[in-house]
Amino acid sequence: MMRKISPSQNINSALPCKREKFIAGLIIVFIMMITACGHKIPAEKTEGKIKVKISVLPAYSLPLMTERFVPLINYLSETTGYKIEYVSSLSYGGYLTTLESAQADIGYQNPLFYIILAKTKGAYPLVKAVDINGDSSYRGVIITHINKGIEDIGSLRDKKVMAVSKKAIGGYLAQASLCVQNKIDPEKNLTIILAKSQDEVISRVYQQKVDAGFVREDVLRAVKDKIDLNKIKIIAYTEYFPNWCFAAFSHTDKDVAEKIKQALLGLDKKNPDHYKILEKAEVSGFIETHDTDYDIMRKKAEILKVPY
Repeated sequence: MMRKISPSQNINSALPCKREKFIAGLIIVFIMMITACGHKIPAEKTEGKIKVKISVLPAYSLPLMTERFVPLINYLSETTGYKIEYVSSLSYGGYLTTLESAQADIGYQNPLFYIILAKTKGAYPLVKAVDINGDSSYRGVIITHINKGIEDIGSLRDKKVMAVSKKAIGGYLAQASLCVQNKIDPEKNLTIILAKSQDEVISRVYQQKVDAGFVREDVLRAVKDKIDLNKIKIIAYTEYFPNWCFAAFSHTDKDVAEKIKQALLGLDKKNPDHYKILEKAEVSGFIETHDTDYDIMRKKAEILKVPY
């Protein structure tokens, strides 16, 4: 442990050991000063490879997240030559904490988390996803079990509704906005129950443990082999929002960010190997995007009074 040295102490007397220790100490202090000032630190190298941490917002359960994204992570490792480390929290609520504690270099998240990170970590978008239908935007749905007798949003009043997080766009905020438009206050007229993942929401609705659920439309496709969707009814669709984006941060090495971006843009669904990777991730590819594409989310957050 380094000894504290008061300003009045003579350095040579305080450090009677080898001069090299003093020089090493100065180097450590210098690095700490650079870090504190927000200067970029070169990407960490491990086993001769640059180590890059990619954090993914956990929209689904851990097994489904692993199934969806590990092939993509492996592709990025092989294409860039970096040692990619996949980082994921177990819930929406823990995403920002996990991303911060892991010191992630790249994040893949929904529009709300992106605008939060743009403000707090200087995030800027690299690419956004294009879904399997060729759309670069997505929407949420309100679902119920066919036996619940719920036909429209008005029928939700005083019902138990499950959602993954109040910061999920297609899993809560978009539906909450829709409810407000139909004169239903989600905080007062609904009993909101939070789940750990969107596939859990669908499962609970299927089991009739809750009356309805808020989920992204594409999550229904993701669970089609696990749940009989003939028992699930969609009673409302939300407006569209820009798709999730891969983003870098102010501390991210610019060369690393660019190489990851080009690797993602290089995925071609006409390539059989690439198609398998994209199919697992439930996307058809990635396209360039800009910060202004997410202004719609900033406006929606202000309307719903969601802090970001």
